[in-house]
Amino acid sequence: MTLNASQYLLVLLCSFFSLCVETTAAAQKSQDPLKKKQEQVIIQSPTTRKRPDLSDRIRAEDTVPANAIRVNVRYRKEYGYRGNTNAFGDVGPTSCDAFHVDAAAGDGSRRPETLISISNDGTMKAAGGDYVCTYLISELPLNETIRVSVTLPRGIATEQWKGGSEAQPPPGQQRTIADGKRTLTLTESKPHALSVFEMSYASLPLKLPNQPVPQQRKFPAPSPGGAATP
Repeated sequence: MTLNASQYLLVLLCSFFSLCVETTAAAQKSQDPLKKKQEQVIIQSPTTRKRPDLSDRIRAEDTVPANAIRVNVRYRKEYGYRGNTNAFGDVGPTSCDAFHVDAAAGDGSRRPETLISISNDGTMKAAGGDYVCTYLISELPLNETIRVSVTLPRGIATEQWKGGSEAQPPPGQQRTIADGKRTLTLTESKPHALSVFEMSYASLPLKLPNQPVPQQRKFPAPSPGGAATP
């Protein structure tokens, strides 16, 4: 069959159109992996990022907020841990409820203008061969003496703990905080501080034996005549 000029031109245009369609489809297919890869990259805007909560502030090793003191209480892993739960549930090995952290501003002669906040998230960190409990003391005044203390209640000082080769003090010893009282002052140039306390085993304080109270000798009352009755 012989094609005239118009028919030949129509066939040529159809062939060219089909070639363009196939080329476009192939190009789109080759770009799909790149498009999918780009879609998986999600960048959060500053307005949608999660604000760090108190536990994040406590755990940050290099950050202490202004008007605050971070208190770290550390001890050897061989001493074990007290438990693995608190009011928030299972938090892993922790002894942070065993330590009583207290802070007071000034010499205690006047009522504080603001309440001092002491916070701990209940979790305990492992740092090398030590366990570390961290507390954040905040809302502290500047240019004023801050008295910080860490103590252990009497019953906790000798009780059996878990998970360590020396989980209970040997007879005649107890858990104690060496140098458990500190004095710090925050200033405009240094508005925050870090204070590290250490728990260890130490001998129980000696108890002096009870001494009998000497009885005072009673003398008979004098007789009416003035002489004592033998």
